[in-house]
Order: sequence, then structure tokens, then C-alpha cells
Amino acid sequence: MEKKIYFIEPVFEAKYWGGQALKERYGYTPDLPNIAIAYHVIALPQHHLDNTVRETGEKLSEFYKNHSELFGCNREDFPIRMGSGNKVKQISVQLHPNDEYCLSHEGERGKFECGIFVQGDRDHLAIRGHNAKTREEFRELVETEQWDKLFRVVTIKKGQYTYGPQGTLHGSPYAPTEEEKDMVELGFETNSDITYRLYDWGRNMPDRPLHVEKVIEESLKLAMHYEVDYSMVYVIAAYHDLGLYEGREFHHITSGKVLLADETLRRWFTDEQLLQMKEAIEDHRASSKQAPRTIYGMIVAEADRIIDPEVTLRRTVQYGLSHYPEMDKEEQYARFRKHLTEKYAEGGYLKLWIPQSDNAGRLAELRQLMENGRTSEFDY
Repeated sequence: MEKKIYFIEPVFEAKYWGGQALKERYGYTPDLPNIAIAYHVIALPQHHLDNTVRETGEKLSEFYKNHSELFGCNREDFPIRMGSGNKVKQISVQLHPNDEYCLSHEGERGKFECGIFVQGDRDHLAIRGHNAKTREEFRELVETEQWDKLFRVVTIKKGQYTYGPQGTLHGSPYAPTEEEKDMVELGFETNSDITYRLYDWGRNMPDRPLHVEKVIEESLKLAMHYEVDYSMVYVIAAYHDLGLYEGREFHHITSGKVLLADETLRRWFTDEQLLQMKEAIEDHRASSKQAPRTIYGMIVAEADRIIDPEVTLRRTVQYGLSHYPEMDKEEQYARFRKHLTEKYAEGGYLKLWIPQSDNAGRLAELRQLMENGRTSEFDY
């Protein structure tokens, strides 16, 4: 492939908080009500966000795979994204999880963020992190909705370059003023689009679910097939990931301790019920090879995972490349096949705890791909 400058066409996305500044300043004319983000560089086909290379007509993700010699990068997935953003409404308080959690649960990497304002730049306020000193204080401030005390608000100075590590709470403490609605930020990020929202300022928008709400909804749906206490199912799902503030490795243990330490729950549940809920939370982790001790643990464990054949295969490839960079292509593929067989094949350690789950059909599809040898299509 000839080494030269290739031009890529931007991809536009409208959001409820997007404005008109990108249309007015740069003359973009997409058939959208607003432009919240103009993606100048992005290759996320699974999110329908993928630039087109003008000279070849290929999507950027395909161009990167087909002409890797032009990039000098040995990563299987395209590494970066860049976009311009303009907001005219208050955005949620959110975070982007780290690589380990994202690869395990979402099938792609986490996201670092950095940026600088290139239009309308002025001093303004932003949420960066929180003020809680302990998990108990964090939980109390969330439960009592004392957001002003919880969120750490900082001043972003004019011309200041900002950096947001994975796992950092961030958002807007107020709606943009009229003067701030023409501000355009140029952002440089790792190539991911996974966002978990902690607080959306009281808005109830079905297309913007909080992560915990997804698990609650799925848990209650699965619980309909069993004679269980729905209140217990709800609480287990709500508390199952609260221990992530101490790290991913033992978060299931920490989350169980958080639930058991919550004196408020004793107003509605007996000691026996609290112990059952604690055990269910401890048993929910997807990587556990042991069966949950109760039906409650089975429900939340099943609700907390989604078996998607393509995502599973991609995630397995990415994990190997990330954790074993010293392996050559043949060694990576051998590890890839070994992991799939040990976990997902008949007799593998992954068990479907709830047969009524949608995961049953997806697992059968994955096993069919493995039996037919089509996993080799996921090249390195």
C-alpha cells in the first residue's frame, strides 16, 4: 500500500445535550438536529461509529486491519479516537471503566480522556472526582443525594489541557450559560465508547440507562421464573458492584460486606435474608468456577453477564494481546483456542445458572462457531 496522506470522512452524532456550534463554525451539514460530537478519528463498528477512508472507500477499522503496515502499531484493535464536542445542556456524572473491567464485561477496552477547548474558551467549572473519604461516606452521600458534598468541582482555566484517567467521575455541575454554549472541545481518547452513569440529574431517559439499572432489570426478569422474594432480588442487584471502589479483583467480597454493614436494610430484612443476599453478591462474579450457593446468586450472576459470540471472541483476542504481548501469532491463537475450550465448550467451566436466560441461545451459537472452526476468522 502506498505511503501517502489519506483523508477520512468525519462521523457525526447527535445527543440530547448537543448544540449547533460545530455546524455554524465548520459548515458541517449532516441531517441531524444537532452535532454533539464530530468524530474525526474513530473505528468502533460495533457502535456504528466508523470513519470512511476517502481514497479507498473502506471503513477505518477495515483500513487499519488491511493495511497495518502503514500504522506501525501491533494492536489488534484501532488504538485512538479524536473528536470535537459541543454541549448546550448539563451532562451526567459518569465514568469510563478500566481495561480489565471493560474487556471482561463489554468486550472492548476502557477509555482515557484528554482535551482542550479550541473555540469559545473561557474559565469554567467541571466535576472531576469526588470528596468522600471512605466507602461509608460515599454510600451515605449517594443515598441521601447530597451531590454538592459528594462531587469534586474544579475550575478549568482558559487554555488548560485536561486529562481524565479511567475510572474518574466527571460531568457538568451546571447547565452551560449562554456564553458557554459556543464552546468546542477537541478530545483525544482511547478508542472505546463505554460509559457508566452514576447520576443523570434526575432525568429518566430509557436510552441512557445507569449500569446498575441494567442488572436490576434483568434480575427481576429472570426472577419471574422462580418463587423468590423480589425485594431481595432487587437489593442484591443494586448492591452487587458497590465494592468496585476498592478494585476489581475482590469487589464481590467487598460488595457483600457493604450490604451487610448497611443498618438501614435491617428495617426490612431479617439476619437470615441479609446473609443470603451477601452470599449471592459474593457468588455473582463471572469468572468464578463455583456454583452460586442459592437461586439468588444464580439470578444476579446470570443477569450480570451477556454472552455475545462476536464480543466474546474479540474480547478473548484482546485479552491475549494485552496480557501476553511476548507471544507470537501461533502462540496467541493456541491460547485463544485453549481458553475458549476450557470455558465455553461442552463440559467447560462456564455454567448457565438460569436456563430461561437469553444467554442459552447465545452460548449455543458460540459453540457452533467453535465446532465449525470459524473462530479462526478472528485474525491477529
